[in-house]
Amino acid sequence: MAYQKITIEITSAGVLNTPFVLNTNLETNAWVLSTNRLSPLEAKIGTDAQTQAAYLFQAINDDCAIGDYFGDCLVLYDGDKTFSITFYDTDITSVTYTTPIQNGLGAIITTESVDEGWSKISQDILVRSPYWQGLGDESSPLGNINGCNSDLYIYKGTFLEDRPSTPTFQLNTLSTNINETIYFDLSDMIRDYLEPVYSEDGTPICEAVWVDIFSTVNYNGFDYPQQPRFHRAFLGYGYFEDGTNPLLIDYSPDAASEDYKEILNESPEIIIPTGEQVEVVVDSNLVDTVVYYDSSDVVIKTDNISGSDESSEQIIYSTSPDSLTTAKVIVTNNDASTEERLVKYIDECLFTPYRITFINRNGVYERLWFFKNSQKKAKYESKDFRRNTFSAGNYRTVDHQQKKLYKKSKETIKINSGWYSESFNDVFNQLMLSESVWINYNSKELPVNISDSSFTYKTKFDEKLINHTLELEFAFDKINSVR
Repeated sequence: MAYQKITIEITSAGVLNTPFVLNTNLETNAWVLSTNRLSPLEAKIGTDAQTQAAYLFQAINDDCAIGDYFGDCLVLYDGDKTFSITFYDTDITSVTYTTPIQNGLGAIITTESVDEGWSKISQDILVRSPYWQGLGDESSPLGNINGCNSDLYIYKGTFLEDRPSTPTFQLNTLSTNINETIYFDLSDMIRDYLEPVYSEDGTPICEAVWVDIFSTVNYNGFDYPQQPRFHRAFLGYGYFEDGTNPLLIDYSPDAASEDYKEILNESPEIIIPTGEQVEVVVDSNLVDTVVYYDSSDVVIKTDNISGSDESSEQIIYSTSPDSLTTAKVIVTNNDASTEERLVKYIDECLFTPYRITFINRNGVYERLWFFKNSQKKAKYESKDFRRNTFSAGNYRTVDHQQKKLYKKSKETIKINSGWYSESFNDVFNQLMLSESVWINYNSKELPVNISDSSFTYKTKFDEKLINHTLELEFAFDKINSVR
């Protein structure tokens, strides 16, 4: 399905007390041409084509822009004789303008379908960094900015179709300064809907939500709708050096292939124990294929990737075949650009390798393996109280006078990565910055918190072989205390 849009060029003024009628397959509404607009569904009559177009735009905009009659609509005006209405409701499959008898309006009508696909996404939102929405153009000829309204719809499921009927948040404000752009930080509101849901078997899922934003800006007492903005939001973040509203992917029309991120796990190469599967994380809407090769450059598996309007399919976790050894992976973007990852297998004979999973800066699950020695410890916490053991003129010497009110334990584990190149420094830094970390321990995925409060960026010039040591605390009591 697609949006429906009607464009109307007015060629003459109308006749007093006659209707201007819009029909959709779901609803019909008429605006009566009146001397003055005193109530909804009235439009002031014009003296010529230009004033009539302006009055109709103002009436329809006031009545329909945020969904009072036809659902969410975008009403735009070119300042002369033409205005358009885009119906952002995929249940509306047709729209027409009816010319009633004696209406007097001359008009040129154009209808079209507007693509509703994921490509309407204006920018991804990384919710661990602020995302600023600016409303109001200080240089607008419409006048001073008096205030604005912004309706946020945050949801999962099918793009547009599963959008809730009422806004998740409604933001309203008046301008505190004369004619100054108004800014909202949206990240914290969106983040409440992105709690990680990690699988007990370690299978990662796509953590993403849709964010549709419908806004109006009040210039000199009149509300003007803004172009609706459609976003995907992820549990990612940008660095300070990335500037305001850091991008996961640049969707702008002049973006070069290097502005895209085909592969979203950040490791420059894939280092895993022998026998483990290779995992590559890609954006389903940008990638065409993920191809796995053996050491003889023979293709052993091809994953064909296609775009999706489902929030659960925005990120794809592609894996290599179980029974074959992968030497490299080549990801091909929709624009034919490619990116390659080499695979390195480690045979560890002395120690048990541990797999750490965390959410990286792109908001996807990333894996790092720690191959060398580990050390597990337990720490205990208790509280005592002194009790009276005296009874019937005597006491028992086997009774505790100093009694434990409670005693609990938490376990920690110190692990060593083994030898990684300095190109992995930023990946380990992202592990340290992650708020959600798991370890695969005794074949179970268990939550952990990183106890270390510092990280050293190591280089091959200072240390020929780079090993990273990490201390983790299991994020639960050893004694089951879940109630």
